Amino acid sequence: MLEDFFKDVLNAVLDIHLVNLNGTRSNEPGLDLGDAATKMAFQITSDATSAKVNDTLAKITNEQATSYSQIRILIIGKKQSSYTLDPTLTAKFGFSEDNIWDITEVCRVAIVMPVLRLQDLHRMVAAEVARVRVELEVPAPDGTYPTKLADYIEPLGRPIRSDGTVFFNSESSQGLLTNLEEAKTALDELGDKLAKLPRISREFYVFLLMRAEEKLSSGGDYKRINADMVSRWSRYPDTDGELRVLKDQGFIDFEPPSERGESPYWHVSLPCDSDFAAAFFYFAEDQNLDWTRVMVGLDFSGFGPLPA
Repeated sequence: MLEDFFKDVLNAVLDIHLVNLNGTRSNEPGLDLGDAATKMAFQITSDATSAKVNDTLAKITNEQATSYSQIRILIIGKKQSSYTLDPTLTAKFGFSEDNIWDITEVCRVAIVMPVLRLQDLHRMVAAEVARVRVELEVPAPDGTYPTKLADYIEPLGRPIRSDGTVFFNSESSQGLLTNLEEAKTALDELGDKLAKLPRISREFYVFLLMRAEEKLSSGGDYKRINADMVSRWSRYPDTDGELRVLKDQGFIDFEPPSERGESPYWHVSLPCDSDFAAAFFYFAEDQNLDWTRVMVGLDFSGFGPLPA
């Protein structure tokens, strides 16, 4: 388990492609992980002694020595301050104390990684730690476990409802809403749809709303934002994923370029009736409502008091 875990960590940190050598041959002598392309290999061990290092070097086969010119030993924990190494073995493999790494060494390399790769590493480590923790837990006498999957699942949001009276009676929404009850129902349905989105997706939606510059529809039921600008503004590593989620849930739609060489656009709207969407946008802008409070915090109190 630890060999595979540190294989993924080292691949992310060093941008290489180590494979578990024990995957094809049980208990491969000498080395645990290897990348044939970079000729780099690792032994993964919790034993930080000189004896372990020398024993590892002694077990390296001629085939391994030919395949891997960069041999390192990764200590899971903290390595010794100094080592007494067999000079014959170190000369044979070009090995020195610098080739003995511990977790501090891995962190030292990781800290200078580009931020997007560092974020990927963080997500991978967090997911793997959660998996290992759950798999190794011992159940309580009643059969329950300390950790549940729910501990790692974002709960659905809980909208702060509104009776819609301020919204319905506003001059900015006149002529667009049929009656108060339909306005309140549409607000509730919008709150429920937003609540099903992950919080980060709601924040991304607010980013699109705030950066959108044009209203094309005569009713003002959607805004328009340059898709090329979105890809340059957003440094979030899963920008494409957020756009897919929002499009799938009906909050945005894609407009291909009308002419070759022009930019495509995203339509930023609401997954509801176009008249309600226009009234919603007009009202929110007229009242200078905080998009983050409404869309991320799910607070619709600005549209009217709590329902009776």
